[in-house]
Amino acid sequence: MAKLYERLGLPSNIVYLKEVKISDLPEDVQGELDASKPVFGVFDEEGSQIALVDDVFFAREMAKEHSFNLQTLH
Repeated sequence: MAKLYERLGLPSNIVYLKEVKISDLPEDVQGELDASKPVFGVFDEEGSQIALVDDVFFAREMAKEHSFNLQTLH
């Protein structure tokens, strides 16, 4: 069976976590988020956002569960 990153069409299993501004997200997404909490984007190596999370611990656990190598960006 192909690895998850291959099935998703990603270049590798490396993903990056970076805080994003809610105001930079589409309006329909903004309305579903709690503005008092930070929001983090999960990005592939090429910079495409593949997920949004509001909990860094959750992001780390999901990455680990799916054999992704999660890196943080500042």
